[in-house]
Amino acid sequence: MAVEIISLTDENLIEAPEWEGYPFSCKYCTYWEFPEEQEGSSRESREEMLAKKLNWLRSVRNAFGECGRIMYWDRKPIGYA
Repeated sequence: MAVEIISLTDENLIEAPEWEGYPFSCKYCTYWEFPEEQEGSSRESREEMLAKKLNWLRSVRNAFGECGRIMYWDRKPIGYA
């Protein structure tokens, strides 16, 4: 069993694990990225949330560099931070 931890990018964020129930994965959640939008907001589609998260990730990486990691266990993504 191999563990691999690599930089989080817009290419591999889409591989983050998913589960049943809203928001279906941390890759769709924008709670920390856009806290001002959380109170009283309607639920956006997964595609809309992922697009916002990807834009945020690109912006942060361009401004500050690497800003997260994704972990794989036997080439299967199991989490990210």
